[in-house]
Amino acid sequence: MRSDSPDPAELLDLTLRLTAARTAVSEGGPALPFLGQALLRFFAEYPSTANGLSHTEELALRALLAGPATAGALFGTTQASEAQPFMGDLQFFDLLNRLASGRVPLLTIAAGPDAAVFRGRPVSITDAGRDVLACRADQLRLNGIDFWRGGVHLAGSDGSPWRWDVRGETLVS
Repeated sequence: MRSDSPDPAELLDLTLRLTAARTAVSEGGPALPFLGQALLRFFAEYPSTANGLSHTEELALRALLAGPATAGALFGTTQASEAQPFMGDLQFFDLLNRLASGRVPLLTIAAGPDAAVFRGRPVSITDAGRDVLACRADQLRLNGIDFWRGGVHLAGSDGSPWRWDVRGETLVS
């Protein structure tokens, strides 16, 4: 399997084989028993077929439906809902900035003096963010995408070459 392939299908195939294997290592099962589930979670960060949001983006916007929260509190809330937390706060804050800086912002972040105090800035969902969560709009059609997910470049002004089907646990192109 190439590490720079523009097609994640081989990795998805490996993921599905690993998650299907329920045999213990001592009986010939996979040497890394948690890798399949970790890779499924990785694929959940691809844009959803339902609304164009990654799983983490959806968690953040859903948490904001209850009202504004600081970026730091929002990070804590989203990570608390993860079975295996994996994301650092700076990566999460970058995700928030992307959602706030699109052609059609899905959230707003209050201004602050510098990046060091970003975690204390209030974050709020916009009407467009509510529409995307309700599947009345699609994040990628509103804002496009230009992001790398593993070795795959997801790019397009109104879509993505790959999306994650949550219900089917598969990639759709």
